Formats: sequence, structure tokens, C-alpha cells
Amino acid sequence: MFKCTECQSEYKVKPNFCDCGNDVFEEIIEQKTEEKAYKRTFEERYPFIERIKESLDPISVSIFVICIVLSILSLIFVGNSEEEIKIAEEVKEVSQVKIKDIDEIWDDAPVVVKTPVQEEIKEKKQDIVKNIVNKINPVKVQTPSKTASDKTTSKNAKVNTSNNANKQAIKTSSTKPEKSKPAQDKTSTNTQANLQLKPAIKSQNDNVQKTNANLNSANKEASAQELKLYKNGLRNLLFSKIDFTQIQGDGIGIVSFKVESSGHLTNKTFTQRSNNEQLDDAIFYSLNTTSTFKAPPSGYKGEILNFKVKFVGGRYEVSLN
Repeated sequence: MFKCTECQSEYKVKPNFCDCGNDVFEEIIEQKTEEKAYKRTFEERYPFIERIKESLDPISVSIFVICIVLSILSLIFVGNSEEEIKIAEEVKEVSQVKIKDIDEIWDDAPVVVKTPVQEEIKEKKQDIVKNIVNKINPVKVQTPSKTASDKTTSKNAKVNTSNNANKQAIKTSSTKPEKSKPAQDKTSTNTQANLQLKPAIKSQNDNVQKTNANLNSANKEASAQELKLYKNGLRNLLFSKIDFTQIQGDGIGIVSFKVESSGHLTNKTFTQRSNNEQLDDAIFYSLNTTSTFKAPPSGYKGEILNFKVKFVGGRYEVSLN
């Protein structure tokens, strides 16, 4: 920088003449001020740090640092007791357990319900049928066989035919009616056996009818029990898809549907709305996300099923009829 000695005008580059006509200039030295600014100490540049240093007491600072170190050590070595460590391990184990999807563990095989009453009725029926078969078989009537004495008498009669002709005629006449006796005995024994078997057969037929009636009632009970178990399983599946924690307010909602022979749910509709939008949405969501179920039992005749959800005062009641 250059400054005119007369008009005090400053120029960055030294001119030959100033505007006032003067040709004498003074050179302004700026390096000295820069060097002086550069040589300032750290305390001169940042005086507030120096004030902080002066205000701090080394004893109080050291006590503060020691307290922090002790608190950290107490948290590391003393804070976690054995019970807390066990609880933390149990929580980790529970969090690592993977719950399987219901579609993976669901068994579509039909449920076979065997009641002890049904098995007992089957055994009784088999015993009754065996007794009837044994009694209905024809009775074999044994014809009277010739004894050894009859054979010897016949031989003696043949030898003495020439001597006792009259006696032989009397014998033949007397033996003729004796030959007809076995036939009469045979017919009489057959009639007696039939007469004795008639009441037994009648009683056995009555027992068979009773057992058939018992079997029919047992089969109805078994099919009703099987249908009840099927409805309970379907109800539990629909119930598992409703999150009651996200529902506010009360209400009663009913949805209806049918189940095809393949287990597909059709004709889904609302039978009764609860006037609670959150509850209605939750009920219909559970029904829409359940598209199929296992095949229904023989006791199900394609009737409409009603899924009812009652939610009042934070308590819920679910049924399927």
C-alpha cells in the first residue's frame, strides 16, 4: 500500500503521480501487523477458556471423575443380580421360540370317534347272530341202529325157516309195524324241535331289533359328537384371527356361511352388524382370511353356520352354531 504525502490518498500499486499532482508517496508496511497477529498466544486468542480454567478447582474435578468411575463399576459388577440374569436368559429363550403356522400343523384327516357304547353293542350283536345261527340249523335225528342181538335173531330166523314157517310168518307180520315206528319218531322229534325253537327265534329277533335300534342311536350320537368337534375346531380357527386388543367399544356381530364337501367356505355374509366398525371389521377379516377348512363330517348336511362374537366391557364370547 502507498499513501500520498499531501492528500493522503492510498494506492495498492505505486503510481507515478497522485491525482493532486504529487509524486511523493509513503509505503504502508502491513506485514508487521500480520506478524503481530500471528504471534498471539492461545490464551490471547481464546480468553474464555482461560477464564474457565481459572474457575475450575482441581480437587472438585478429581472428585467428580472418581464418582463417575465408581458409578460405572457398580453398574457393571453389582447392578446385575443372579435373578436378573436368569430372567434375562429366560426372556431370550422365549424370544427364540418359533411358533409354527397353523396351516403347517393342521391335520385334514377326518376325525374317527369310537365310543365304548358302540363297541359293546357290536359285540352283543355278533354274539346274538352266532346263537341264532346255531339254533336255526336243522336238528339231525339219529335213526335207530340195529343192535347185535337183532342181528343174531335175524340169522337164527333164516336158519330155522324150514322148521318154523308159521313162526316166521308171525315174526314178519309183527316186524312190519315195528319198521314204521322210526319214521313216526323222526317226524315227532322234528315238530317238537321246531316248536321249541320258535320262541327262541322270536326272542332272538326281538334282541336283534333292539340292538339295531341301539346301534342307530349310537351312530347318531357319534355323528353328532363328530360334528360338534368339527364346529369347535372351525370356531377356534376363526377366533384366533381376531385381535380384541385393537377393538374399542361394545357390540354383538354375527356372520353366516356354508362349508362345501371339499372344506371351502362359501356364502359369507353379515347376519347381524354390531354398529361397531372396529368389531365388524375384525369379524369379517377373520372370516375372509379363512378360505378353507378340513372336509366336514357326514353329520353335516350343508346347513348355514352362524359365527357369533359378543364383546362387552372388555370381555368376549364366541360361538359357532
